[in-house]
Amino acid sequence: DMLHAVMAADRKVYVANVVNRLTKAQDLEVIDKDTGETRKLSGSEDWENIAGTLPLPAQQFRYGSEEAFKKNDSFNYGLISSWPINRNHEPDGEVEEKLIKEMEETGGPVYGEQDIAGDKFFVAMYPDRATAKACWTCHNEHKDSPRTDFKEDDIMGGIVILIPI
Repeated sequence: DMLHAVMAADRKVYVANVVNRLTKAQDLEVIDKDTGETRKLSGSEDWENIAGTLPLPAQQFRYGSEEAFKKNDSFNYGLISSWPINRNHEPDGEVEEKLIKEMEETGGPVYGEQDIAGDKFFVAMYPDRATAKACWTCHNEHKDSPRTDFKEDDIMGGIVILIPI
C-alpha cells in the first residue's frame, strides 16, 4: 500500500502539473529546432520523435517502472487493463485476470499470489481511475482503444505491483 501511495502520487502530480496544463495550453506553439516547423505543444505516443511533444501519462509511468527495475529487479510494477490500448498492459495469466475483474467489481484494491517462471509473487492491484478529461478523451478517441465510453472516475485499469515472496 505504501508503494502504491508513492506511485499514485507521482501519477497524479504528472497529470495535474503536465497533462492538465498541456490541455489548457493547447494554443501554445513550439518551433522544431531542426526543421523550423511550428506546431502546437501536445502529448504524443511518439514524443521522442516529434518536437514539441511530451510523453503520455502511461508512458511516464512505464519509464519510472523501468528505472526502478534497473535499481532493484526483485519487484516490478506497471499498468494493467481489461481494455488496454497497449497490449503489453493486458492481464498476464489467470491470477491477474481474476484480480482485475474483482478490482473492477469492488472498486478497491485486491491482493493475491502468482507463480511466474517458478517464483512466487505477492500481487497487489489498485484501481486507476479517469481523473482528468484528457485521460478519458484520449482513450475514447484512440484508434486502438477497445473501449470508447470512459467518463470521469471510471476505472480505466489498475496499477499492479509484484513483490517476491
